[in-house]
Amino acid sequence: MRALQEIRELAAKAHADTNHFYAKVYPYSLHLNWVESVANRYMYLVRMPEAFHDMMRATAQLHDTMEDARLDYWDVVRIADCELVADAVYALTNPKGKSRKEKNSPEYYAGIREN
Repeated sequence: MRALQEIRELAAKAHADTNHFYAKVYPYSLHLNWVESVANRYMYLVRMPEAFHDMMRATAQLHDTMEDARLDYWDVVRIADCELVADAVYALTNPKGKSRKEKNSPEYYAGIREN
């Protein structure tokens, strides 16, 4: 996997390149860093070897790049240099839906749990 700091920078750049801001004012990296901090807070609940923790942090940084930053699965593989991270980002990408209920369907959450 690519170095985590480089992934952070590339995730921020992907959002900046699409003029994507958080709360219409802040660089989107603020949101990405918050998501990573929440992942860090609850990392102890995940029963995985510590070697996977940086992959989880990378997933937090890249979690909505397919949805918001016009990247596809293979772009995320190239950024992270890791298919496991791209698989997790893909699982977190909301499908189309006219409402939050349609987008966050039981199938969506099943895909996250499976990953």
